[in-house]
Amino acid sequence: MSDVLNKFWEAGLVNKPADLTEYFWCKTDCDQITWNGENNLEDLFNGDGETYSECIYSEDGDVENFTIYTIGDSCGGSSQVVLDLNKRVYPDE
Repeated sequence: MSDVLNKFWEAGLVNKPADLTEYFWCKTDCDQITWNGENNLEDLFNGDGETYSECIYSEDGDVENFTIYTIGDSCGGSSQVVLDLNKRVYPDE
């Protein structure tokens, strides 16, 4: 487990979340998290390429420059993801 994930584990906030800290991401107006697996900002903003989006079930907390969300998954369940707040981007900018 990475150092980032250990911080959430020690805080009692997570159970094996997905580490998405290497990717640029954004939060949409309709409570979704969107990220691009190739860190391609143009694709992220256009929803193209390896861009993924899931509904936010809850915002579970922040530790230092990282945040964790519980999101829906494509199978109807939920999972947690850790994101780097420094890699959050805003489509309007």
